[in-house]
Amino acid sequence: MKNLKLVATILIGMAAFGCQEKEDTLVKDQNLPHEEIVYKSLDWDLMDANRISVNGRVSESPYRLELVSAEYITAPESDKAGQTVIFNDRGNKQLEFDFSPVAKLNGIADISYYVDQVRPGTDLDLSTKEAAIDRAAATWDAVSCSDFGLYKVAGLPLPIGIVAAQLGFPSVAGYIADVNHAGWMPASFFDFLAPDGSQFILGVTFTLLLVDENGDNVDTNGDGKLDVGLREIYYNDNFFWGDGDLVDVESIALHEMGHGLSQGHFGKAFIKKKGDIQFAPKAVMNASYTGVQTAIKGTDNGGHCSIWGDWPNQ
Repeated sequence: MKNLKLVATILIGMAAFGCQEKEDTLVKDQNLPHEEIVYKSLDWDLMDANRISVNGRVSESPYRLELVSAEYITAPESDKAGQTVIFNDRGNKQLEFDFSPVAKLNGIADISYYVDQVRPGTDLDLSTKEAAIDRAAATWDAVSCSDFGLYKVAGLPLPIGIVAAQLGFPSVAGYIADVNHAGWMPASFFDFLAPDGSQFILGVTFTLLLVDENGDNVDTNGDGKLDVGLREIYYNDNFFWGDGDLVDVESIALHEMGHGLSQGHFGKAFIKKKGDIQFAPKAVMNASYTGVQTAIKGTDNGGHCSIWGDWPNQ
């Protein structure tokens, strides 16, 4: 059953927009590592980096892949802020990961994205959701400080997803693009991330790092960040999704695409007396859904420019 409570909460929140409680019962600072970042052991072998072309052919890579992290956004009524899950507690606490123009899996410096064609979920149709994701991608691409040549790879009528396959969901264990929007998954998929995660996680972005022939992560461009092979984004079909309302597809896709482009969560979360979460400042990259947001400005713009302003000369 989908989360009916979310719908009521959002509608009530819209009606009361602009009304603020004067007192907070609990404050969560999303900038504190011990609250934002959690560690989870994961006994997975390294995975093959198999690229699936538009004609369905599989190409192998000299690199292998390691699942290193998951960043998720939460529903507004859940009383939980999103977290970053790290699957390998590294001794040097290396928590920064980014694409490298020197070690792109497809050998092209431009950044690509893909939208799943067979897992649209049970509410909106595929074309509506795909158009919303495309708008979100175009919004990031339009930020004036960067030029990373974002382009879309054509769809295939196959369920694609390395993480989904590892977790036992029907999927081809491969990738199509740098950032892969891998579709709407059943609730149980999200319990892997946190206890009862299916009840409060709206979407998640997984980061898979490159591993060389010696079994080591790489930093080919010397920026102090481990090189990302690809990212996979999944959406929770346990919630009601809308086009400009409810859980807005474009807003969540804009947030997850931000993770896909190496941005982390931002902002302090305040849990108010009435139980909802508010953020200061309000931003696309807040760790919980706070309503429809389809524009990049302020801190989101600054974070993006700090990552992509010099691409590909970095």
